[in-house]
Amino acid sequence: MSTPTASLPRLATLFRLLVAALACVALDGVMASEAAAQAPAVPRAERVVDFGDMTVRGAAPGPGAFYHVPRSTAADEPRELRRTFVRQIVESVGREPF
Repeated sequence: MSTPTASLPRLATLFRLLVAALACVALDGVMASEAAAQAPAVPRAERVVDFGDMTVRGAAPGPGAFYHVPRSTAADEPRELRRTFVRQIVESVGREPF
């Protein structure tokens, strides 16, 4: 049984795709083994805070940020409307599509 010549390019494309997928899987395995071979991270020292009758032990969860925004009051008065649009609104309602 022979393969028609029209499907040979398709088979070549599928073969290339299979080789590329296998290469990705192999590369992933290599990268995972290298990551596992690295030295573990240095653990953070446990922090101890003594309040006299109470002692708190623990480690900071990670970097954090704190900021304070002071409250402000708006001292501006609302501006007066220089131009009224009521006439234009009434005219637009009188036209199509209304």
